Amino acid sequence: MTTSGFLRLAPVAAAVSVLRASFMVALAVASMLTLTGAQAAALIAGGDKHAMAVLANGQVATWGDNNRGQLGFGKILLTSTPLEVALPNPVESVSVASTHVLALDSEGNIWSWGKNQSGQLGDGTTTDRSTPTIVFRGATQIAASGNVSLAIDTAGTVWEWGSVFVGSASPRVVEGMSNVVKIFSAGGTKLALDQAGRVWAWGDGQNGKRGDGENTFNNAVPSQIAGLPPIREIDIGRWHVLAVDANGGVWAWGNASGINGTPFDSFVYLTPTKLTGLPAMTMVGVGTGDNYGIGIDGALYTWFGNPSAYRRMVQNTVSFARLSVGDYHGLAVDQAGAAWGWGSNNVGQIGPDAGSDIRRIALNGLSVKGISASDYFTSEEGTSFFVTTDGKAFGLGSNASLQLAVAATSEVTSRSFPGQIANLQGVIGVS
Repeated sequence: MTTSGFLRLAPVAAAVSVLRASFMVALAVASMLTLTGAQAAALIAGGDKHAMAVLANGQVATWGDNNRGQLGFGKILLTSTPLEVALPNPVESVSVASTHVLALDSEGNIWSWGKNQSGQLGDGTTTDRSTPTIVFRGATQIAASGNVSLAIDTAGTVWEWGSVFVGSASPRVVEGMSNVVKIFSAGGTKLALDQAGRVWAWGDGQNGKRGDGENTFNNAVPSQIAGLPPIREIDIGRWHVLAVDANGGVWAWGNASGINGTPFDSFVYLTPTKLTGLPAMTMVGVGTGDNYGIGIDGALYTWFGNPSAYRRMVQNTVSFARLSVGDYHGLAVDQAGAAWGWGSNNVGQIGPDAGSDIRRIALNGLSVKGISASDYFTSEEGTSFFVTTDGKAFGLGSNASLQLAVAATSEVTSRSFPGQIANLQGVIGVS
């Protein structure tokens, strides 16, 4: 589960989560978007009580809850209609935390809006803001998580602002690293991957999540994680981290048992540990306890704690191409374009059938090319989004705050059948 980090699709990307909310109705006062043709959405994904799409022409559309101004177009309570966030330059990527948003435009400017209680907007204040403002120039990547914001500048230097012992409401340099190419953040732990494949960690280290051999709450100074070969892929979850090396080997640190316990638990790794016995992987996904990966053979695998007890999730010749894992449910797309889902299904986030076993999710016979799975940790309520090869976007699961863009009626608080997101067509990707 990449709760946050820089996730890029050409030309856009986002990282997001989902949160339960009481049902409220308000009149939308911003202009409505008709998103077709040249205004095709390039990305759509679930957010914390809201959702966001970045369009192929660089526009941003949002809908759902707006209690802290996270929709970016003024102070309405919520809307089921995608509405435009007014920005002067095309947006290349977005990163969405629980109730604040970072957007990186084509000029390298970072715009922020939403909740600002801990200074996570980076404007030097702790006042919420419901419209975008530039807070940084010369950025190449962004990451937002909880009350923390991160950025990489054109020189490969990392900047941070907000909470989790950052202690700054304005961007400041994170000393000790250079030539950083990717940044990640979840649960107070922050990671950076540099050009040489080295991994750096700072922030929360409970249960070994920093991988530095300690079980301490916070370290404000990054340190290189020792004992790792060059790393090419990382997924950071609520309690632990998985990384894939250049040969497909999988490494873990933190509490891989999925319980916020003590370092005496069987699968709490205070330092990086290679998970021997697993097939070589091309990508991995971290859930709350469960782990997933797509092997170099195309098979979809899972394991809980003990890697030697891994199993193949689909017992046939299906080959998988894409993976998205939330806290409690996951999605995958096979090479033929079929969508699959598994895990918690309490609000229909993997379809109408009862149970948590893996199953195909029907989208009217359409082929799927993009997926996004997100969950709210305390309630296990989740939302799933899909993008089809003909450019349509669909969602199912929780609609408590209209994040599925379903009309504002009290009966539609969840949906177990995929429904098309109104006014969004020509979608080209999802993250």
